[in-house]
Amino acid sequence: MYFEQIGKITADHLRTHIKDYLEEVNGAFTAGDRILLTNPQSIEVASEVSGLLDEFLAALPAYTVDVLTKDLFQADEDLNTYQYVGHIAGLVSSQSQQSVDKLVKRHAAACELFLKRHTWAGQSTGYPFTILNTLFGNATLSGAEKIDEVGDRDIWLASFVLNLIWIVSEDSWAQHG
Repeated sequence: MYFEQIGKITADHLRTHIKDYLEEVNGAFTAGDRILLTNPQSIEVASEVSGLLDEFLAALPAYTVDVLTKDLFQADEDLNTYQYVGHIAGLVSSQSQQSVDKLVKRHAAACELFLKRHTWAGQSTGYPFTILNTLFGNATLSGAEKIDEVGDRDIWLASFVLNLIWIVSEDSWAQHG
């Protein structure tokens, strides 16, 4: 089972490409409706949140890649092809409800573009498996939530989850026999 390795490869690719997708998503809006989209401060395989609020907010936006389940891929006759199911999740913050709503939708849209456009087929992973494809499942956005006030400034958070499937061909001892 390659849960951590698949998550790591996906996070590494996302780090490499997300800036371009954020620019593309924001560029689809008129100049007056564009917002400052910063790259994620972190894209991790393990989702862990801790520390003081100021430190936490300085680490946003943040993404995590979680690979959660593994099943035999039924659409393939190869018994070494599996579907791993998981998600890319993100958390953003801003000083207003309207701003955080725009941020979360645009970060989610950029991650969706990454999932739909990134080509995996034939790429060597350095592990005894090959990621053949990723399939976008669905997206869920949280509502904006005001979590604190600092002086005269409000702090709002919002999150997204994009569910996906990785189609993976694993090496087998029978393939080498």
